[in-house]
Amino acid sequence: MDMEYDEMDLTPYEEDDDATLHKKLCAAKVARKRAEEDLKLLCNRIGLLKMEEGKVSINRFEIEWYSNFEFSLYLSNRWSRRLMRLGSEPTRSSLNASAMS
Repeated sequence: MDMEYDEMDLTPYEEDDDATLHKKLCAAKVARKRAEEDLKLLCNRIGLLKMEEGKVSINRFEIEWYSNFEFSLYLSNRWSRRLMRLGSEPTRSSLNASAMS
């Protein structure tokens, strides 16, 4: 019966009899319910996609934070090794020279 509704022209005409008008009314109700169900599914899907987008942005922030943290650890370890090798405190000129390299 759904197949019959799918192919039906829902426009009411003056020459339509009561049975045809009733079929068109039923087909319009079915189409409206189907559209409402589609709307609910699309709203749910959009909500899920927004949640995933939020997770991705949080994850991107965490990755950036950890990357910066690891890089700062790398630099501090590099300086620690240099200081142990040199056995002296860093000077302003040595800081600028190493930052350039």
